[in-house]
Amino acid sequence: MSKSRRLQRISIAIFLVAIAVLGTLWLSLDRLVTTSIEGEASKALGVNVKVENLKLNPFNSQLAIAKLTIDNPPDFATGYLMEFDRLELKLQPLSLLGENVKIDDFALERVDLHIEQKLNRNNMAEIASFLQKNQPPPEQRDREQKFQVNQVAIDRVMATITVSYVLNANTWNFAVNNITLREVTPANASGLVLRELSGKLVLGIANAILKTNRDKIPPILQPLIELL
Repeated sequence: MSKSRRLQRISIAIFLVAIAVLGTLWLSLDRLVTTSIEGEASKALGVNVKVENLKLNPFNSQLAIAKLTIDNPPDFATGYLMEFDRLELKLQPLSLLGENVKIDDFALERVDLHIEQKLNRNNMAEIASFLQKNQPPPEQRDREQKFQVNQVAIDRVMATITVSYVLNANTWNFAVNNITLREVTPANASGLVLRELSGKLVLGIANAILKTNRDKIPPILQPLIELL
């Protein structure tokens, strides 16, 4: 075998190994981001959060999640509190290297929300209470990466509200096609850590759909609007 042909084969082998290593690193990055989102969101909300099929493209700084599910607090009948069919982010590439990650586009599609009232307990009120009592301490917050996002565009929200009594339950269904959460990051803040952003999204969506249907929801849930 000639020397040039041997060098060509070695070059091809090195290229294939490099591609394999990059592919492994890419998959590891997706798993790392998935674990981070699930862990921080679960800590923030006090319930299990599951991310399915996350894809992060570092070349165009886009992140897509096929499905994200937020469980209910214990002893509620509905299968989950909230589920997103799709979540997409467009990040400013250079900001990923700094302390404050800037999000240009934040879009949610087909959000399914279950609000459940049973006697003196409400699943959304328990989430809100947990969020209020479990804010990250300042010294920890200062160490974490922060996210800046002006608004979140939500394509469709379906909400099911269930009020359970001793022997029966009443259910109301609402739908809102377009919701925009504005000023997600406070004007005087450098950004929100992932736990804070998780809470802002969940409470903001619930508040938006309740306010939009304020005149239709049962009286027992009216105080929930002010709480959120």
